[in-house]
Amino acid sequence: MTNLTKERLKIYVPEEAASLLEKLGEFLQQRNIDCYVVGGFVRDGLMGRTNSDIDLAVAGDAIEIASEVAKAFDARMVPLDEVNQVARVVFPQAGYQWHLDFATIRGSIEQDLTLRDFTVNAIAIRLPEVKGSWAQAEVIDPLCGCRDLSQRVIRAVSDASFRQDPARLLRAVRLTATLDFSIDPATEALIQRDSRLVTTVAGERLRDELCYILETHKAYQSFCYLDRLSLLAALIPELTSSKGVTQPKEHFWDVFDHSLETVACVERLLREQDNNK
Repeated sequence: MTNLTKERLKIYVPEEAASLLEKLGEFLQQRNIDCYVVGGFVRDGLMGRTNSDIDLAVAGDAIEIASEVAKAFDARMVPLDEVNQVARVVFPQAGYQWHLDFATIRGSIEQDLTLRDFTVNAIAIRLPEVKGSWAQAEVIDPLCGCRDLSQRVIRAVSDASFRQDPARLLRAVRLTATLDFSIDPATEALIQRDSRLVTTVAGERLRDELCYILETHKAYQSFCYLDRLSLLAALIPELTSSKGVTQPKEHFWDVFDHSLETVACVERLLREQDNNK
């Protein structure tokens, strides 16, 4: 992977998804609608992984386009954000549900990518140019996301990334756990600077991110990391008062560390259960 804005790379795409995207590309091209595959689907494809959530940036009213796609493909459309024009189309395909999230391109595709969360998610592929072959797909990468993928680094797109959407504070830690990446030092500093903003995020979004973290094999490590980044105290302020609180002599840790060790214990039990299956 190089630092070029555009290069041709191999993307892993499951057969069912490739077929669906080829038909979608033809459908949109017939209507002169420009469309790009972006975000986690491209990131995971470059890593040889699959992702059932496919993010699409389209030139036009994303909700209207998603509605047309849903009707044409006998799928279901759900508006996610009418103000910012974001909609989801759910395709039951070959017994597997593919979620296609449509969002309106903000300016050019390069400008749109600069408004995303992390460089590894700010990579795009113009859908009509793929034409069913993902072995040599042209990747648009203005922020060197491919370089960060190869170095396994989570890097914020800009200094304002977390202020634009504070849910990204937790997402950064979740991505390090799910991808086995690390957060670059400058981005860590931004997270610590903006950590208090996490309290402004809707409760259901916080819940979802925390559940994703708990589902990984690095839940304990991630919670320790959240504490180091000043996010855990912002999320669960009651834990702050438990630091340094000693327990009866039967216990080795203080109340705070004991709480985190409970997560580690459950993690070990679940791992042993999986190994014994």
